[in-house]
Amino acid sequence: MELLKQNLEPYFWRSGNTAEVDFLIANQETIIPIEAKAEIHTRAKSYQCFCRQYKPEIGFKISMKNIAVNDIVETRTYSLPLYLASFVKKIAFKQMQTNTQA
Repeated sequence: MELLKQNLEPYFWRSGNTAEVDFLIANQETIIPIEAKAEIHTRAKSYQCFCRQYKPEIGFKISMKNIAVNDIVETRTYSLPLYLASFVKKIAFKQMQTNTQA
């Protein structure tokens, strides 16, 4: 719902019957994976599978955990608590702008 409020059209990804990423958002030529979990344990194997296959620059994990930033495979991954999901667009486009200028 928060993605729709930000004027982002969400998609999803599925690899056969085994892996799926909850949401994908696109901006120009960039695809950003978003994995949402309503729990604390967020192993997100499907998210890792997507990152391994498509190598996006950035992605998000939305869950009950606190804020964190780490690299999963080669993807800079922002972990946000559920109540900060409304910041996905702002963080994503700011990060892409920074990467373009570097």
